[in-house]
Amino acid sequence: MKTWTSFDIEQLMKGYLSGTPLKSLAREMNRTPTALNKALTRFGIRRERSKEEKTLWNDFGNMKPETTPHPMTAIRRFDRKFRKQQKALLNEWVPMDEILTLLDEKGHRVYMTESNKDPRRSIYSLDDRKFTALQLVFMANRYRIQQNKAPFYVAEVTC
Repeated sequence: MKTWTSFDIEQLMKGYLSGTPLKSLAREMNRTPTALNKALTRFGIRRERSKEEKTLWNDFGNMKPETTPHPMTAIRRFDRKFRKQQKALLNEWVPMDEILTLLDEKGHRVYMTESNKDPRRSIYSLDDRKFTALQLVFMANRYRIQQNKAPFYVAEVTC
């Protein structure tokens, strides 16, 4: 196992912050991408994500926003999977308040921070982090699917 010198750490930091892919950096530094990933967290270059963040990003597929599917796409994937298991269930159209109530029952602190005429553009605070209405619907639907229930649909948000 190679030890990390201050030069190595600085080279890693510059490369990572400039957006160089880890595979390229690993080749340049003669290390594995896994070693670089661990070093990024160990040396505080990239903070470790909370459990909620890990779950949310894993559901979207990865951390790159430009390749992350739209939250509605992820909901539809869950919906297709659920319908294959449960066959013909009717969609459940609910008001946004029901989504907020479900998240509140699951122990989250949820409230609207920025209202907008278009409900999709309203901003909510969930455990002191900002989310769109669609992201909240997505999170609530994860709970619904874990309970083997049909996903929620919210008018003007999920259509």
